[in-house]
Amino acid sequence: MLRIDLNILWNLINIVVLFVLLRIFLFKPVNKILEARQALVDDQIRQANETQALADSAKAEYEARLADAEGESVKITEEAHAKAEKERLRIVDQANAEADQIKEKAKAEAMRETDRMRGEANEAIRDMVVDAAAKIVGAGEDAESDKKLYDKFLAQAN
Repeated sequence: MLRIDLNILWNLINIVVLFVLLRIFLFKPVNKILEARQALVDDQIRQANETQALADSAKAEYEARLADAEGESVKITEEAHAKAEKERLRIVDQANAEADQIKEKAKAEAMRETDRMRGEANEAIRDMVVDAAAKIVGAGEDAESDKKLYDKFLAQAN
């Protein structure tokens, strides 16, 4: 028959008891710690992914705002250039108008001065001609009629 050795049986019982005790006091707590650590790592990874998603959305918003700001700065610069060009043209037109007014005043003043000088020259020439005619003719009493005659001559010459 079969004979079972008692030592083998005790060894088997010891192994089973040791396995149960190790399972209760070692494997379950170690598994709980490992599961807790795995949950902590999973939570940290989830938080990191959420933070990354927030950072990506913030970056996209920042880039959109930056593009808007660049577009706005270009628009403002173009408007400023257009305003400056309009102001430049207005100032040039105003300066040209003032220059034309000054030219017209100067022409009018020159014409008045020319007319005045021509009148003075005519009077001086008339007086000289009358004096010369009086000296030539020797008659000083008829000088008034000579002046009238000379004025008539000048009027016909002009």
